[in-house]
Amino acid sequence: MLSRYEKHQLEQIERWLQEDDPELARDLREGLPGFGWRLGRRLSWTFLVMAVLSFFLGIMVSNGAAVLFGMIGVGAAVGLLGFLGGRLGPPPVS
Repeated sequence: MLSRYEKHQLEQIERWLQEDDPELARDLREGLPGFGWRLGRRLSWTFLVMAVLSFFLGIMVSNGAAVLFGMIGVGAAVGLLGFLGGRLGPPPVS
């Protein structure tokens, strides 16, 4: 929890930023445009499926590079999905 002094300082910084660079203040308040959480999740799941397929295909044809790529890809995709929070809906608005 912020003290009164800290809240006052943050309000001063916000006012100064609004006066000095209103466009940056708007971007910080609204969030910078991105590719969207739905597209990010869809790409993550697609990458995960491709990595799993590569892993199993590598095992079937005894190709170590495909198995390694699949293992690294699965780890990266799971990490990205974890970073996105595994949300089933849009990110929470604070």
